[in-house]
Amino acid sequence: MRVPLLPSLLIAAAMIFTAGRGAVGAEISTTMEAEHCDSVQGITHNPAVNVDYFDCLTGIGNNDWVRFDSVDFEGGCFTTLALYYWCSWPSSGADATIRARIDSPTGATIGTISPLPEGADHMHDPSRNTTTALSQVSGVHALYLTFQGSSSICDLDKIKLSGAMAVNPADAKTYYVSPAGNDANDGLSTGSAFRTISRAASVMKPGGRCLIRQGIYRETVKPLHTGLAGAPIAFEAYGNDLVYISGADPITGWSLHSGSIYKAQMPWSLGRFKDQVIVDGKMAWVARCPNVDDGYMPDPNDGNMTWCSGGFAVRNWKKWQTAAEPIAVPMRVCMWGSSGAQSITATIDNNPSPNQLPAALFNRPADYFKGGLVVMHDFYWQNAGYITGSQSGASSLHISAAPSDLQTPNAGGPGWISHVFGLLDTPNEWYRDSASKTLYLWAPGGGDPSPRMVEAKRRVLGMDLRGKQYVNVKGLRFIAASMTLANASHCVVDGCYFRYVSHNDVPPQNEMGVKFEIQQETYDGRLGVCLAGDNNTIKNSSVRGSAASGIIVGGSNNTITNCRITACDYAVTYHAGILVMRRNWNDPTDGMGIDISRNSLSFNARANVQVGAALSGGVKIHHNDFGAAAYTTVETGSVAGQSANNIEVCYNLFHDVESADQLSVCLEQDFGSWAWSIHHNVFWEGRGPAEGVLRAADWALDIEDINAKCFNNTVVDEVDQLHQDWQYCQTWWPGFMANILFAKSDTAPWKFTDPVNRDYTLRAGSPAIDKGVVVPGFTFQGSAPDLGAYEYGEPRWTAGADWAEQPWTYPPPQTAAFSGAPARARSPDGMSLRPLNGSLLIVNPARRTAVLSVFNAAGKAVIRRAIDMRTVQTMDMRPFTRAIYMVRLTCAGQMCSASLLLGGKP
Repeated sequence: MRVPLLPSLLIAAAMIFTAGRGAVGAEISTTMEAEHCDSVQGITHNPAVNVDYFDCLTGIGNNDWVRFDSVDFEGGCFTTLALYYWCSWPSSGADATIRARIDSPTGATIGTISPLPEGADHMHDPSRNTTTALSQVSGVHALYLTFQGSSSICDLDKIKLSGAMAVNPADAKTYYVSPAGNDANDGLSTGSAFRTISRAASVMKPGGRCLIRQGIYRETVKPLHTGLAGAPIAFEAYGNDLVYISGADPITGWSLHSGSIYKAQMPWSLGRFKDQVIVDGKMAWVARCPNVDDGYMPDPNDGNMTWCSGGFAVRNWKKWQTAAEPIAVPMRVCMWGSSGAQSITATIDNNPSPNQLPAALFNRPADYFKGGLVVMHDFYWQNAGYITGSQSGASSLHISAAPSDLQTPNAGGPGWISHVFGLLDTPNEWYRDSASKTLYLWAPGGGDPSPRMVEAKRRVLGMDLRGKQYVNVKGLRFIAASMTLANASHCVVDGCYFRYVSHNDVPPQNEMGVKFEIQQETYDGRLGVCLAGDNNTIKNSSVRGSAASGIIVGGSNNTITNCRITACDYAVTYHAGILVMRRNWNDPTDGMGIDISRNSLSFNARANVQVGAALSGGVKIHHNDFGAAAYTTVETGSVAGQSANNIEVCYNLFHDVESADQLSVCLEQDFGSWAWSIHHNVFWEGRGPAEGVLRAADWALDIEDINAKCFNNTVVDEVDQLHQDWQYCQTWWPGFMANILFAKSDTAPWKFTDPVNRDYTLRAGSPAIDKGVVVPGFTFQGSAPDLGAYEYGEPRWTAGADWAEQPWTYPPPQTAAFSGAPARARSPDGMSLRPLNGSLLIVNPARRTAVLSVFNAAGKAVIRRAIDMRTVQTMDMRPFTRAIYMVRLTCAGQMCSASLLLGGKP
């Protein structure tokens, strides 16, 4: 019988196998988390070890094994295999033998450890590794780790293969991908493009480049090889083409069910309450009540808000309705009742009120809502319960439910009911019957959904870069799909768009105590784009829409810069627009050197940035524009820290924090966070339920630390003469505070440059000039520092992303194959473009009037004119034969377009 390992007795160690082949070249490595293995025997996956709070495989003992599929050994260049593990105390590995094998649990042994070293922490001290030879292996194999010895040998965290590889210039090939290509091609020319990005990813080597033509690619791209320093692997959109990697597949074969509701088969499901339906690039709502678009607006004065108007105040959400799509902000009713670990009861009273409650909730048969989901917002987050029964009369609705797997709800709050077929009663709603695998849809605008692009999510990841190094991704768009860079190194994501990176109607894991429990999903991309490993960057990109986080960042020396992140955490938990996490609590480098800069974040349900998991420092949050946040929760901040230490927050704009009550602030330091440096920030319009300016209880900051340093900040719209919104915190935690400029709504006395347009730099003669005290490490003009966030005479610092998002054009117009040889482009309704003897033949059986456009390689239209399509027409294309030109024909009507690339090779 196996004896479970006791977390309090675990120690950490790393074992390294090394061969002495002495390969010369660039360093090469790949790291694989143990929980991301493909198969195990006799091993348990523990997503939350009580002491260490990170994913691992636990309780490994005699005759167990772990398998990783499709491991590329990079032509025999890997010379080292490192195992990261924990051992029980006292000794459990003295009689252990761990073998690395290929292709089967009894296959060829390529490395052996025996015995398993124990003792002090070997995890992150390279000088204390034990080494042994790793046999040279080429090709792609399944890698097995087999364990012999006691019943309790170790817990396994991760493994790392490393070595050296010489850069081969012959590998630096350019591959082409097109919707009209074929994976049987060689992909090396415009006329022989691959059909899938994955096909290119399987052959690209260091220095390789993949150019992708406009279209939708329904796949998870996972490079087989890795890049090298000076020879990265690159995936890029061709020119200005709209390249979409989708995690969803189309739903077709629609037939009328009844009224405006149509039905079609949907054979797959991602799990209970996890499915997502997208129509023409926008998320549709699962059947629910109140409906998203029924015009119902909660009002604190409503009769049904008697209970909710206390600790769960409801404010005006109007500006969130359109800006925060697909946020779960509007259309909720007040529920009250009780809850516990095993059951929930909720009651909705249909009292007369200015906004009458939806009739769909009342006068329903017994158990009408059984099998659905009840969602409630309580004090801190959103809770959900699986409805087990219901009683509905004319005056009230009573719900009984079982709590969701991840949390125990409180007593109620404003919420809604969903996933009930009888609630499918308005456009843009859907319901899936799991028994018949049938999807029912009331399409936006009504009518047959067949002409629309209706898709259902089927894959989590659009791109998987786990363990890879030096991979660049540029100009791609991801829909209903995420990306993970867990354990990646020196990778760059540039100019990419992400929409709906995660979805789950049941909220993911909440905060538990002062630590965050880290799930496997945190690193595999299911809860948001994952940026971990080391020296990786996401820049100039957009993330819009996520049930959990937009971007989850950990590791070391990783950067998020010049991005736009909005409408994330719509399931309302301790996720955020950006969630800073520390996966491995025993690794002092995890969470170090993280840079969050020049981003614009807004309309994220709780925090715009959440910093947590006992980060020990090295996180800098600077030059960001933090907009509306905290739409229905309390006691949080636009930037919030949980057990996070030594964080620097500077040169940011904070504004429009809109909480359900007075406890939400612009910046919150909580749960023992320690030694933050908060300086040169501007705060304005932190609003509470009164929709007013900052009040005594509406703090700009909530600082819980005597070691905090708060200086040279500007607070505008201040109405409290004593500035109690700051001094209240200082009474409890009297940290350093200097050079703070408090301005009332009447800002004239301070002589700001342009307060109407939020320019709070100082003009000559301002009473704030030279009135501060010297802060070590910061320079100033004049005889002393100025009050506030800007020093008179110095250039004004700026914050936020400096680019505008481009239109989300989905589905993109169809594009033909590269024209290395004559090709034809055809639209769904038969309209076609075909080069013929220096001319372009234009055929349109539908006889529509259309517009013909010719774009140069820079995307500029050089010709645009109307074409009478009642007859077959030709156009002289000889002036365009020496360069790349895109010809596009469009006309009124759904899916009526065709595009063709002409000219020489790119």
